[in-house]
Amino acid sequence: MIKANFNAYNSYVTDSVYQWDIDHDLVISGLNLSVAPEIHFTNANMDRAIVRQSTLNAGIVTVRIPNSLLQEAITAKAYVGVYEGDTFKVIETIEIPVIAKTKPADYTIEDSDEEIYSFKALENEVANAKKEIADRCEANRVEMVATVEKATEDLEDSVEATTRTLNARVDNIIAHNNDTDGNTELVDMRVGADGRTYASAGEAVRGAINQVAGSVITDVEWTDGYYCHQDGIVTHDAYSCTGYIPLKKDGVFSPIYYRIKVPSHVKICLFTESKLFISSIVLHEEAGSRVCEGFLYPENVDGAYYVVFSSLSDYTYKKVTVCGMGIVDGGVTTEKLADKSVTPEKIAFTTHLKGTNYIDKSKLLIDRFVTTGGAIRTSTGFRLTDYIKLEENTDYYHNGVWSGYYAYYDSEYNLVVAYGNSSTDVLPKPFRIPTGVVYGRFTMTSPENADAAWINTENKQPPEYGLALDGIGINANLEEVKPTDYEGDDICAFTKGVCIGDSLTAGTMNYENESGGTSYISIPKYSFPANLARLTGLEITNKGDSGDTSAEWYETHSGDDLSGHDFAIIQLGVNDSIRYGGWTDTSVQGFTSIINKLKAENKNIKIFVATIMPAVSYGNDSINAVSQGIRDFVTALNDKDVILLDMAIYGHTKESLAYNCGHLSAYGYWRLAKDYKAYISWYMSANPLDFREIQFIGTDYVYGQ
Repeated sequence: MIKANFNAYNSYVTDSVYQWDIDHDLVISGLNLSVAPEIHFTNANMDRAIVRQSTLNAGIVTVRIPNSLLQEAITAKAYVGVYEGDTFKVIETIEIPVIAKTKPADYTIEDSDEEIYSFKALENEVANAKKEIADRCEANRVEMVATVEKATEDLEDSVEATTRTLNARVDNIIAHNNDTDGNTELVDMRVGADGRTYASAGEAVRGAINQVAGSVITDVEWTDGYYCHQDGIVTHDAYSCTGYIPLKKDGVFSPIYYRIKVPSHVKICLFTESKLFISSIVLHEEAGSRVCEGFLYPENVDGAYYVVFSSLSDYTYKKVTVCGMGIVDGGVTTEKLADKSVTPEKIAFTTHLKGTNYIDKSKLLIDRFVTTGGAIRTSTGFRLTDYIKLEENTDYYHNGVWSGYYAYYDSEYNLVVAYGNSSTDVLPKPFRIPTGVVYGRFTMTSPENADAAWINTENKQPPEYGLALDGIGINANLEEVKPTDYEGDDICAFTKGVCIGDSLTAGTMNYENESGGTSYISIPKYSFPANLARLTGLEITNKGDSGDTSAEWYETHSGDDLSGHDFAIIQLGVNDSIRYGGWTDTSVQGFTSIINKLKAENKNIKIFVATIMPAVSYGNDSINAVSQGIRDFVTALNDKDVILLDMAIYGHTKESLAYNCGHLSAYGYWRLAKDYKAYISWYMSANPLDFREIQFIGTDYVYGQ
């Protein structure tokens, strides 16, 4: 028999059952119903509900739990409802934990039992989604192959037609003893790019080939660690150089066309034929541009025979192509044709999966950061993101990202604006991109910050970067990363904290009194502040008052001396939900007054404000409204010393029935303290520079370089 007892706070306590149990009754008291309700049973793996009619006797509702619902270790839900006309109205929902157990050897269920059903609906959905993705990929591949084949056929037809026309004209010329009258194209073909008129078209073509041969150099090798300086080639860890590229052929200069993809501060050095240094020239200083290209006329430098190019060494796409010997401004090169061609690498079928981290950590540049003017600089330990595509009129929240050293770019990757590290360049939380911006790049100041860094459209840590095909995730780890699972103990950098709250801070628990009703008792040694002190070794002050709203707590303690603390946890809101029905102006005033008092008595104190923790009793609309109000309140403050702890999302206190006892049990308060220790430590590890001066909290001292 499983009991569910509803009390004055509209909460309940249920016993647990074990997997593979059979013939359990659910007995419900405290609902004050006049008719026997209908109970709909289901769980997370079911795509329907099993309906049971209960019985009502002396206010006690009894119903048999379907045996098949206990075949998996998944929390079962019972929706208690009555009919109003033809409409089924749910009046309460009961969760029944099903504890995992090995299937007994003698377990049987008759084939005729109408409760037998498949738990494979979710697996089928996943399989169907995978098949749909595979089908779409195959359809895209087939379409691309068909398009390429059709284009190839069209090109072959065009070439064949042109060949027939040219053959006919050549046959006519041969038949008339090389008479070129009426064939102006052939006459023109005999004139080379250098103005020389050849005896025949063949000689002109062969001459052109000879000029081009050896003058087109592609995929030039680069050597890391060298830089074109004003005094010649010097060592520099951040740069790399090409080898010696000849500027002359047969002793004759021609314009040299160069093209370097994704450059920054491109320079060249010119050398004599014996490779003696002559001079250096800056070709490109604009940071943030994708392509540096142009024509080099080295005949303006006496004695120049070789050129060496240098640029930053960390660009994946960097390539120099040198084309010379008769190519002029505006001429068509194979490199330009390649840029305009369509290749599989240029066709992106995937996009960033919304809801995952905007930072792709596999593409971080190591020991680099972006600074004012968009220049890419070197600094040991720093990390720089790739170009992150962003949208206008969207709030972006972030953690682990440095408040300076970031830049914005347009759709062609041209720099729009870049920021340094001054007090006026701070990246807001949240931030919005300026008009005309499509991409952003951001800096992290250490590998640890980079590991924990995220950018998200919601003010919470997302799963790591994922890709989507037509909006469907294909490689994202969608399992939520919980900061309450962090195993570090960074919180121990503090010395003394104060916990401000209601009965859930005081350590209140429920017990059955002599008349069978529910009474309450506070046992401070089992409270979460006491547990937090034991877990961390810190001195913790417990300022929990049972039954207080945020405003009432401030009214009661406005005269208390709260000085001497370097951090605070505010855990209020449950009673605001009960008294006010949600988050109100009174709540805003209460939280504001408490925060102002803490700041006035402890200069630069770190204040952690928590949403309402998850529990069996805390999940209704008014509770959720208060948690959302707290999120919005902290975000609007935009204060680096007031930090949101979203316990409603990341807390573990609802995961075991043992943690709950109307309020929490002693075991539950231990779990809550463990969540606070992990969450605060995780936040500190992700934002270490925000905690560099905790030793000066309560004083006028500041950190000195």
